[in-house]
Amino acid sequence: MNIIIVGAGDIGYQLCKRLSMDKHNITLIETNSDMVKRAQDQLDARIIEGSGTNLENLTSAGITNCNIFAALSNNDEVNLLAGQMAKKSGVETVIARVRSEDYLSDDHIMAGENTWPDFIIQPELETARDIVKLIRQSCATDIIEFEDGLIQLIGLRLDKGTSIVNTPLKD
Repeated sequence: MNIIIVGAGDIGYQLCKRLSMDKHNITLIETNSDMVKRAQDQLDARIIEGSGTNLENLTSAGITNCNIFAALSNNDEVNLLAGQMAKKSGVETVIARVRSEDYLSDDHIMAGENTWPDFIIQPELETARDIVKLIRQSCATDIIEFEDGLIQLIGLRLDKGTSIVNTPLKD
């Protein structure tokens, strides 16, 4: 699979490292020369120093043959613009990291446009969800989700003396 990642920060770097272990063809685009050097020294990927919003860089990265495009820089606007350029170039799946709530509402002027990223990830929200899930799991023996998490079946061990043991579910 051909994958382009914009941004060699913590998330972009780790994603690139993981995907290259799975033998994908990865191209990483980064503006910071120190991060470019680190990526060149430690990652099995093609590294381009420059902006992910520069058409020449995207063309050089192989945007027209790209299956997945992940814009993961620390700049929301760069991620959204790069993602839009990828969609316009025909990329199948586009992911953008966005921190600002301003871009996340369903009534945003660009939401639903055919050039809007397929998936928008907000790291803080994802982290909070994972922490809540871990807290719930620490008491549960099983957690099964249905309907994308809207319904959860949670299994708990109860002591024999607990008042609800042997109480019918309807009660």
